[in-house]
Amino acid sequence: MLGEAVSRYDAPELIAVSCIADCPDTWFAEDVLKRGGRLEVVIPATAYWAGLPEWHHGAYDRPMSRAAEVHETGMTESTSEPHRAGGRRNPCRAR
Repeated sequence: MLGEAVSRYDAPELIAVSCIADCPDTWFAEDVLKRGGRLEVVIPATAYWAGLPEWHHGAYDRPMSRAAEVHETGMTESTSEPHRAGGRRNPCRAR
């Protein structure tokens, strides 16, 4: 369903903002990139990658390597507080 929703837009209109968490976040980011859209990644904490399931590291690294912009919350530990902050992060306000 994500791919179907993404396919309704032209590439210049597509901007995914994602923490690239395991499963749907990653699928959405990958679908946008496949369509030629832009990916902006929000990193909730500097320890975020280490806190992801090990089986997800490769799936995280692939879209991350293609991110047009990366935004950070400035927090270190990968706990619920920075995850919530990452979900609320609006990169459009940072410009």
